Amino acid sequence: MPGLAPEDLLSDLRLVLADGRQITGADVYRHVMRRIWWASPLYLFAIAPLSRGVFDWGYRTFAANRYRISSACHLEPERTAGLQGQARDDRGSSHGEGPWFPGRWVGGVAMILGRLLLLIGVVSRIQFPFFFPAQLAAFKEHPTLIVASYSLFAAGNVLMWPAIATLARLISVRQPGWALWGGTLAIFGLFARTFHAGVDHLAFQLVRVQNLDLATKAVADSYGAFHIFHSLSGAILFGWVLLAIGAYRSGTLGLLRSVALGLMSALMMGVLKGSTAVSVIATAGLCAALVPLGIKVLRDGPVPSSRAILGWSLLVIGLGILLFFLGEAG
Repeated sequence: MPGLAPEDLLSDLRLVLADGRQITGADVYRHVMRRIWWASPLYLFAIAPLSRGVFDWGYRTFAANRYRISSACHLEPERTAGLQGQARDDRGSSHGEGPWFPGRWVGGVAMILGRLLLLIGVVSRIQFPFFFPAQLAAFKEHPTLIVASYSLFAAGNVLMWPAIATLARLISVRQPGWALWGGTLAIFGLFARTFHAGVDHLAFQLVRVQNLDLATKAVADSYGAFHIFHSLSGAILFGWVLLAIGAYRSGTLGLLRSVALGLMSALMMGVLKGSTAVSVIATAGLCAALVPLGIKVLRDGPVPSSRAILGWSLLVIGLGILLFFLGEAG
């Protein structure tokens, strides 16, 4: 419709009359009911001074929650919500103004790969007791396994930020407030997890270059020391809950997958934390929530040519190798 942005067209019911005039919202129902004889009682209710406001409130409430209603009726709310998001997502692919950050390829891949890395990292050390003395002892006996486990978890945590940014973008189409606060708190919490990963690495190196007893004593003596990143530990717990609520209210995810997303708030925070059944449930729930959504994000746009896929793959691999050697060089 000329003069209106695509997202505005999907935000409200519109009726274009023969003379070019537009009627929007609850007035569309009044216009139609006035011309149907059996709808006359509803029409009178919709125009009466005392009930007109009630009718308008009912329309606005239904319009704001139509994706949730579709979900309850098994009408594939994610596809319905995707139609509204398509207007904005297209501008981030090949049909409009330019790319959005971090883009569907980075965001979609992060949703899939990052979640799987977290799950593998959690499961691979579940056989060892949870608290830090046992984790340090496990490193002494199984250094390759423990380093791989913590490294996979840390890599998955780094890949979490583009996944959260993409999820928040999808939620913001219908629920910008939930997207803003949930995404912000969850990403702030990622800094705390990254800080803990650095402490984990140092503790393991103490076992290697000194011995297990000295490393355990050093961690125990400094375990409660203040650091500013500790203040962010709670942020990610609240962030996941807010994102889960926003994902459900916006129709981005259905009820079960929104609950699965919220389970990430149960994943333990801190230094040298092992894995429990709760850790596996939380990360598996994250996979159930975000992996299918990541596939949907990747499909929401044109398919690149084989030449483009090969070129970008070689570039990413080459850049990864370069960054590895630069990092090792200090």
